[in-house]
Amino acid sequence: MKRVNYIHIAGHDEEHSAAQVVEDLEGESFNKIKGAYRHLPELLIDTHGEPVKGTVWDLLEYAYQRLPVIPPTLLERDFNFPPFAELYAEVEHIAQLQQKYAQKEVISYAA
Repeated sequence: MKRVNYIHIAGHDEEHSAAQVVEDLEGESFNKIKGAYRHLPELLIDTHGEPVKGTVWDLLEYAYQRLPVIPPTLLERDFNFPPFAELYAEVEHIAQLQQKYAQKEVISYAA
């Protein structure tokens, strides 16, 4: 499973198209999304402590459009916690994107 924001950060730092990476990963699933910190204009750092950025949300939606099934997706946040309502809003955004593409099979690992 691939991490959506890792693809975004690698695409930014290595100057290649994150969307092209998603296209090249046909059938692979994505399981994590998290924020990144802009250390320098040309460098993003995967911190697990920032809100998810718009470009990462866009990439997650693009991946959901292309995947044959919608995987469970974890919002990863290890520190710098905002109020619960903000975290919940990010989780709800993931759920809304999954629901938008619900005509596909949604993988669930719930018992």
